[in-house]
Amino acid sequence: MKIVFAGVEDRAVKVTLSTPAERLLDSEGVITGVIAQRGGKKMKLKVRRAVILACGGFEQNEWLLKQYLQGVPFYSMASLTHTGDGILMAQKVGAALWHMWHVHGSYGFKFDEFPIAFRTTFAGSRNPNRIMPWIVVDKFGARYMNEYQPAPQDTGHRAMEIFDPDLPGYPRIPSYIIFDEAGRKRGPIAQPAAIGSHMYDWSRDNLREIDRGWFVKGASISELASKIRETKGNETRMNPQTLETTVYRWNRIVKQGKDALRRPQGTMMPIEVPPFYAAPVWPIISNTQGGPQHDARQQIVDAFGEPIPRLYAAGELGSFWSHLYLLSGNLGECITSGRLAGRNAAAEPPLKDSVA
Repeated sequence: MKIVFAGVEDRAVKVTLSTPAERLLDSEGVITGVIAQRGGKKMKLKVRRAVILACGGFEQNEWLLKQYLQGVPFYSMASLTHTGDGILMAQKVGAALWHMWHVHGSYGFKFDEFPIAFRTTFAGSRNPNRIMPWIVVDKFGARYMNEYQPAPQDTGHRAMEIFDPDLPGYPRIPSYIIFDEAGRKRGPIAQPAAIGSHMYDWSRDNLREIDRGWFVKGASISELASKIRETKGNETRMNPQTLETTVYRWNRIVKQGKDALRRPQGTMMPIEVPPFYAAPVWPIISNTQGGPQHDARQQIVDAFGEPIPRLYAAGELGSFWSHLYLLSGNLGECITSGRLAGRNAAAEPPLKDSVA
């Protein structure tokens, strides 16, 4: 980022802050500028060659999340400003959309005191020998997922999205993270990754969070299940006997060292030292990948695959990641897509009656 900022400063590029774009200007299908707002006043900004949308994703747009993601609800750990503005502007001028279902995320916590979600401490690539002190169970108390998948930040939420018409509803939203006293002492369960005023310093032993009431505690697994049932607002159907059986089977799996759900042996830890702890976990979004479709030149295309004249995209706004996200992939894509979009936009012939 230092290199990028230095490039902007060396070239004396004018950067205007607090001037959000709201709509694209077009003339007979050709993009000619944007309508923006500054100080409560709207203004039209015409361009010399092209518009590049680099507005990020829709992690904090509740309406778009409900339309394109299967699970409900998802919570985001992204900046509150990521509201999908670029997607809506591109749709207005006829852009096709792609990858709208794909979010880069996992499972984690959402507390009323904070507007953003907290992810668990397990991020990055999977370490098959790093002990994970918990398991995850559904509303009934049954384990159903590999808690430590190969890409913990990308695919951890997917098993939670099943809808059951017999309930009806989502039996795995929320799910519950279960661990014991030995697991509590291993280190922080969550790692807040927000920015600015939303930062939170998670305690190393998780005691501060237990004292805040974010976790329930039970002297036995049965008591823990009963306390989970008493938790308001989560529509849980936690069955004490089911949870007891789940934990019993988990401890046998740890001893045998082989898990049918393919969790690596080196990550396993028994849950047997009282007291026991639990908290609801939800599908968590790090960032969205969907948005306006673009071609190899980063030019946004319409529903027929035809480029929209003088309109380009960069970054995770319509990211090319579709099914699996590679670690640091969005960072690399920002640089490569930005260079492509910038060079191709700069190569456009000047518009008549344009501004410098």
